[in-house]
Amino acid sequence: MEKFKYPHYGDNIEDCLQQEFNKWNITNKLLSGTTDNDSAMVKAMRQLQVIHIRCIAHTMQLAIKDELKQSKELIEKAKNLNSFIANRDKYRDLLKQTYQEINFQSNELSVYNPITTDTDTRWNNSNRAIRNDGELLEQKLLTNSDWQALEELIIILRPFVDATNLMSGSTYSTLSL
Repeated sequence: MEKFKYPHYGDNIEDCLQQEFNKWNITNKLLSGTTDNDSAMVKAMRQLQVIHIRCIAHTMQLAIKDELKQSKELIEKAKNLNSFIANRDKYRDLLKQTYQEINFQSNELSVYNPITTDTDTRWNNSNRAIRNDGELLEQKLLTNSDWQALEELIIILRPFVDATNLMSGSTYSTLSL
């Protein structure tokens, strides 16, 4: 595929895809296309006259990120604390040593797992960062009500974590999910 020309308007996307379909001689064999919800992609799929299937993972991410805005301050506080420790070898090593000394056990974490830092493009990293904060960092660094709210947020997000993991399959078809 050639480099996709800017700007990424629906017409440009449709032209680029049509060229690729022609190159592979599959134009008349296409039934559907799965994309994110961007208006340019919606337009391109409509112009290609294929069934447009919106990516469920992307749709779910948009919904979750919208809802997480209500907890923005709390999440930001946890992420800042997480980032502070994750980016300082001294504190990360001290944390590992402390948990080795007290024989800390967890189903999902070990002292060898890196502290997860959040990224803006994947909501699931917010969940992982919150969960790791809750398990790795001393509770006195956040208030008791902060920790309680984080624990509740983890419980609320758990079904979405499971759904995201299920939809991330690479050895099975996820379209029917």
